[in-house]
Amino acid sequence: MENAARRLFRELVDRPDDEIDLARAALAIAAEEYPGLRMRGYLERLDAMARGIEDAPPVVTTWGPGALIDRLGRVEGFRGNREDYGDPRNSFLNEVLDRRVGIPLSLSLIYVLVGKRVGLSISGVAFPGHFLSRCDLDEGFVVLDAFDGGGNSR
Repeated sequence: MENAARRLFRELVDRPDDEIDLARAALAIAAEEYPGLRMRGYLERLDAMARGIEDAPPVVTTWGPGALIDRLGRVEGFRGNREDYGDPRNSFLNEVLDRRVGIPLSLSLIYVLVGKRVGLSISGVAFPGHFLSRCDLDEGFVVLDAFDGGGNSR
């Protein structure tokens, strides 16, 4: 018999790609390990981080990816878990939001989720042995490495 978390995940991802609620789907995966997980609080936390970017002084927000890096890396303190990379908690969105440490995939997911909330054109990108995010700009794109504090290159 299918449990509630799996049923919710299946319902969320059984849609066209552009209609999938990535945050809820990631939290549904976490709910498999953490029954009773309350998604609303985590979704509100993502919204609050986005508001922190929107409310930042104009000098920070003139370049969207820079404001995202500043907020998530410096202000919120998200970083790669170099001490215990294999810790399973690094893969669950709720744990990464609570602990502020994760692996490249989970940290990039947070960059994507918050970036989209502030209107950035941002998506995850799989690289060999690593996961990054790409933010498209009018003049090109920037690749962000959430595991390494958001450092970027063009």
